[in-house]
Parts: sequence; structure tokens; C-alpha cells
Amino acid sequence: MKFITQEDGKNKVPKFNSSFKETKENTFNMPVCTIKLPQDWNLYSLHPDLLALAVASIILPFCGSKIEMPIGVSDAFHPEFFKNTNKHFYPIDASLKPRKANNTAVPALCYSGGPDSTAAVIVTS
Repeated sequence: MKFITQEDGKNKVPKFNSSFKETKENTFNMPVCTIKLPQDWNLYSLHPDLLALAVASIILPFCGSKIEMPIGVSDAFHPEFFKNTNKHFYPIDASLKPRKANNTAVPALCYSGGPDSTAAVIVTS
């Protein structure tokens, strides 16, 4: 996965200590992020909206107002993402049906080990 900074992008974000005081900046210096996946996995085995969400979780603090991927997101994903982040995801594939969780789906949590993730696990357990 390769990330290319836009003109309005930023490669530094503030880092806060436990009392929410800015202590220094985190810098995004490397344009390449490597993620190891199972050998039988390929890009098209994942719904593009999920891929977009995974990409956003990595680059959101460092990106500008627009994120572009090689494959499009659904008409449903883009406005929800924009409403929550004030950032655009492109391209939009009007023919792509939005991903809908089936009846047996369960919520997932991106667990960082921090106090907010720990609290979320306790509350949802």
C-alpha cells in the first residue's frame, strides 16, 4: 500500500499525553505501509467500503481533505464518511451496492490497548 501526500495533507499530527496536553508531534515519514495478509487473499475478496475504512484508520490523521483509492467506494459510504470526518473518499462507484452486514454479524473494535479501547471492551462485554 502506498500513500502519497496531497498539497493540503499533513505529515505531522499532535501527540498528547494522558492529561491531553500536547507533548510533541507524530510524523508520517514513510509513504509505504506493509500489511501481511493470507496468501489466498486478494484485493477483490474484500468489499471496497471495508477496504476504504481500513485505509482511513491508518492514514486519517495524516491526510488532507481527499482520499483516493484505485477502486471506488459505494454511494452510501462516501456521504457517511464525509459526515463523520469532513473528508472525501474517491472514486465513488455508483454501481457498487453498499455493504450490508448479515443477521449473524457482530460489531468489531479496533483495539489499541489504550484506555478508550479498554473502556469500550468493558462496556460491550
